[in-house]
Amino acid sequence: MKKRILSTIAVAGLLSLNAVNAQTYEPLPGVNKGTITNVNGIADDLKNEGIVGVGSWSSFNTLSNHMYLLEGANLKQTKMLVSKMETNIMMLDDTIPSWVDTEEIREDVADVQKEFKELIATKTDNDEYMEDLEELTEQYEDLREELKEVTMEYIETLDEANEERKDQLEKGNYEKAQEKYVKEIQELNNISENK
Repeated sequence: MKKRILSTIAVAGLLSLNAVNAQTYEPLPGVNKGTITNVNGIADDLKNEGIVGVGSWSSFNTLSNHMYLLEGANLKQTKMLVSKMETNIMMLDDTIPSWVDTEEIREDVADVQKEFKELIATKTDNDEYMEDLEELTEQYEDLREELKEVTMEYIETLDEANEERKDQLEKGNYEKAQEKYVKEIQELNNISENK
């Protein structure tokens, strides 16, 4: 398995400078291609790529770590790991970094919290517990998907700003290059405001 940093960028604007940092999970070529021995079904639900870490959002990063530790765990191990997730899951909404604080992310966080509450309320019925765990995993994946969309939007906007600046610098328009860059960077502030 290989984790790579998607991008680290500095965002100028209303919120001064924010570090945009997202970490992705991608398996190495040829890895995880065979049959996975799996007790609790998590390996079937977790995608092999996407956002698993966000700078300055430790509760999400810890949740991601716990979700991947569930792969292949037996029921006893699963229940032990789930019991350690509560604090981080309940802190997700209070600790969202401003650059990913969109309405869609907040909705996905609320769905993760709701599914977790249902999961921990299931004490005796193992089949129901496993169904609730699958629902939690699906909601976690939805959150990761939305994080990827927001991150890619930031990266595209930054790339456009750098391209505008580069074009103007090549023409020798240094002042105009800075103006174009600042104008494009202002769009970064609108991403979380418009979603």
